[in-house]
Amino acid sequence: MRSRIEDLEKSEKRLKQSEYELHDSRKQYRTLVETLHEGLVIADPEENIVFANEAFSVICQYSRSEIIEMNWKDILPEKELQKLLNETAKRKKGISSLYEINLRRKDNELRRVSISAVPCLNRDGEFESSIALILDITERKKAEDILRNSEEKYRTLTENINIGVYRNTVGPKGKFIEANPAIIKMFGYKNKEKFLSINVSDLYENSEDRRIFNSRMLSFGYVRDEELRLRRKNGTVFFGSVSAVAVKDEQGRIRYYDGVIEDITERKRSDEIKRNFKDLRRTLEGTVHALAVTAEITDPYTAGHQYRVSSLACAIARKLGLPEKQIEGIRIAGILHDIGKIYVPPSILNRPGKLVEIEFSMIRAHPSVGYNILKSIDFPWPIAEAVLQHHERLDGSGYPKGLKSEGIILEARILGVADVVEAMSSHRPYRPAIGRDISINEISQNKGILFDADVVDACIKVLVEDGFEFEST
Repeated sequence: MRSRIEDLEKSEKRLKQSEYELHDSRKQYRTLVETLHEGLVIADPEENIVFANEAFSVICQYSRSEIIEMNWKDILPEKELQKLLNETAKRKKGISSLYEINLRRKDNELRRVSISAVPCLNRDGEFESSIALILDITERKKAEDILRNSEEKYRTLTENINIGVYRNTVGPKGKFIEANPAIIKMFGYKNKEKFLSINVSDLYENSEDRRIFNSRMLSFGYVRDEELRLRRKNGTVFFGSVSAVAVKDEQGRIRYYDGVIEDITERKRSDEIKRNFKDLRRTLEGTVHALAVTAEITDPYTAGHQYRVSSLACAIARKLGLPEKQIEGIRIAGILHDIGKIYVPPSILNRPGKLVEIEFSMIRAHPSVGYNILKSIDFPWPIAEAVLQHHERLDGSGYPKGLKSEGIILEARILGVADVVEAMSSHRPYRPAIGRDISINEISQNKGILFDADVVDACIKVLVEDGFEFEST
C-alpha cells in the first residue's frame, strides 16, 4: 500500500515538473515571438488571421485585437490577395515560400513587405495553418529604385555622349572593364569585346606617358584635363584630354579608375591665339567672381551689392555712349569695387548704429586695400585705379586720397554715382532702405559738386526714362 502511495506521489511530482517546464517553454516562446523585429502572423486555411505579434501590428498600424478579427483580404489589394492565395496553395502541399507583396496599412498607405511562410501541419499531417515572418522592405525598395534609376540614367548618358567614358583596372598592365560606344569608336575598334581585350598601355604613343599617368593616379587619386598623345588601332596618333579618378574600397585600396577621354586634336589645331584668349577670359571671370563672393561673404548685408552697382554702372556707361570694351572694364570694376572690405572685421561691417572713429577709419581704408589686392593683376582696364577712386568726390571731400575733378578717372566717377544710388536703395544694418526718389534727389543736388554732372544726368535718364530696375539676388 505504502509503495503504491509513493508511486502516486512520484507521478504527481513528475506531472508538476512537466507543467513547469511547459510553462517555461511557452514563456520563452512568447518572449521570442514578441521581441522579433519581423512581424509574425499565423493564418488558418481560409486566411483568417488567428495570431499576430506586436511587430506586425506596427507594420500595418492596426491593433492586435483588430488584426485577429481580420482576414488577409482585409489588408491586401485584390491583386496582392490572389498572389497570397497562390502561395498558400503551395503550403497546403507542404511547400514553404518566400515572396513580396503590397500590404495596405490602416491609413491606406501601401507598404512593400517580404513574406517567408511555412506550413503548419496537425498530427495527421494535414495542413492546419500558415506561419509567416513579415518584413517591411518599403524603404529598401525605394532606395533600390533610386539607385536603379540613377544607374539607368548614368548608362543612358554614357551611351549617348560623344566623349569617351571608361573604367579600367590599376597598374601597367591594366585592362578596360567598361567602355562606352564613343571611346570604342574614338580608338577605331569595331566592338566592345575587342576593345576590352586590349591593354590600356597599348593606347599610348609613348609608354613613359602611361607610367607618369599611372604614377599621378596612385599619388593623388585623380588627374584632370591631362593632355596625352594616344594611338588608334590603325596606328594614327591623336591628342586626348583625359580626366580620371581612383575609386577606392572601404579599406582605402584602389579598385579601379573611372575616367573620360575627349579627342581634342581639332582643338589643338585651331587658332592658338583665340584659344588662349578664351582660356584667359574664363580664368579672369572665375577670379573676378571668386573675389566678389569673398567680399560678399564678409559683408552679408550687402550681398549682391557689387553686382547691382556693376549693372547700374554699365547702364550709365552705355547711356554716355562709351565703347563696349570700356564698359566691360566698368562691369568688372563694379563687381570688385568693395573687395577691400575683406580687411574690415564682420563685427564692424554688420553692426547697427553709429561707428566710432577708429572703426570708420577701417571702413574708409577698403578702397586702398582693394587697390593693393588688384594692382598686381594684369587687367586690360584700369580696374585697380577705379576701385581705389570710387569714393573720391569732385570737390576733394572723398577718400582715400582726396582727389579732385579730372584727377578722378571716368570709371571711378561712374562707379561713385552707381554706388550711392544702390546703397540708398538697399537695406543696411544701421538703417532701412531710403528709396530711389531720395537717392535721385541726392545725386541731383550734388551734381557738379560731388558727382560728375554728365554721369548724374545719364544715371537719372537710366532710372527715370529707361525704368532701370535692380535685379534681385
